[in-house]
Amino acid sequence: MSESYRIYLDACCLNRPFDDQNQARIALETRAILTILSECQSGQ
Repeated sequence: MSESYRIYLDACCLNRPFDDQNQARIALETRAILTILSECQSGQ
């Protein structure tokens, strides 16, 4: 059984990939946001 989720992202998260990636938390958030967007684009 497949579950569906609603994920709400504010516009600020779209800027995260452009922030300083030297901080572990920012790099992790960036990877999470890019993964979420990629999964949405592929229909996953």
